[in-house]
Amino acid sequence: MIGSLVLTAIISCVVLLRTKRKQFLLLVASTTTTIIICETLLRLFYPQINESDKMFDYDPQLGWKFIAGKSGAISYAGEVHHYIQINQRGFRDPHAELTKNSRSRIMVLGDSFVTNISVGADDVFTNKIATETQNVDVLNFGVNGYNQIQEFLLLDQQTAKVDPDLIVLVIYVRNDFIENSGEDWYYPRPYASLAIPDGTLRLHPPSEFHPLSNPTWSWKIYKKSHLYTLLSQGFSDLTIRFQSHEARATPSAFNIPESYLCRRAPSPEMDNLMRIMEKLLMKFSARAKQLGKPLVYVIAPSLVQVDDDLWRQFSRSMGNEASGYSRALPNDRLMQFGREQKLLMLDLLPALQAKNNPGNKMYNEKEQHWSKEGNQVVADALLEYLRTNSLLP
Repeated sequence: MIGSLVLTAIISCVVLLRTKRKQFLLLVASTTTTIIICETLLRLFYPQINESDKMFDYDPQLGWKFIAGKSGAISYAGEVHHYIQINQRGFRDPHAELTKNSRSRIMVLGDSFVTNISVGADDVFTNKIATETQNVDVLNFGVNGYNQIQEFLLLDQQTAKVDPDLIVLVIYVRNDFIENSGEDWYYPRPYASLAIPDGTLRLHPPSEFHPLSNPTWSWKIYKKSHLYTLLSQGFSDLTIRFQSHEARATPSAFNIPESYLCRRAPSPEMDNLMRIMEKLLMKFSARAKQLGKPLVYVIAPSLVQVDDDLWRQFSRSMGNEASGYSRALPNDRLMQFGREQKLLMLDLLPALQAKNNPGNKMYNEKEQHWSKEGNQVVADALLEYLRTNSLLP
């Protein structure tokens, strides 16, 4: 059936090309010109891809990594405009070399909330903590898009080089849950699953057969296209609008994360992601214990959780189901697990929510990461937690 349809389509195109060749060629030329003009205008006036997205290279173990020595411009109209620099070790950190000295070291692992490309280097919370302490180096090992498996592998790679006195792992609740199960970024990532029937945690390497592992020329073109990025995002937004509440409660790249993270009656898929997260945190704790290093987990909330107006908008979109959602739910579940397992864990939601107001935004809303003010609140909250628990080296 499909073969007949394809053959019919090919024959129709051939007939059209022969009978109306000029019209057909004009259509192709005008369509191509329109695409080129739209792509050019987007790149100049409304870019959909930042230079930071071009600062990564494929890594067969980690999925991807920063390109050592790479720099790039970060620009969001009316909000963010600066350059970021990656050091020769492949991280956004002022410590280009890890020379032995008498200073203590805090190793901070995480995703883009640790790299924090939304602000200049001096305003990242890791640098703020370093300037507010004495004889302590705060080393930023954040890599955009990383999940907890990648962070665990990075810990194993870097611990011997760093020899930290304290390890801090930042968990971004909005996407770490789904990314731990294998949601790809620009490149394929290592992921985790639970074995059936015993629920044992299994770690899987990045797929060698994913298009991004060995991209074709066509794949490279459309992944770099601003027009494609805009249209694909528009399609995702349109898909969400027509979904049922039950469909929204299922973890998916097409769903608003809060619609399944903050639901009081979680779906079986969400329960599975929570179990994977818990087992990964225990794996981190076991490794830190082997290394003889204290480990602190820091829970980073989403912009929607922190901002009252955005949470109200989200609640309205849920209609009659709004009462079935709690903005602090994923954080509370992680904190409860931390108490049960006696883990050192800090939830940043109360501190950021208390300080957030129209005149003092904790996030850059277009870029969706902590603003300069937000980074300061994070630094203050983490420093207070470390001092209160006598963890500051």
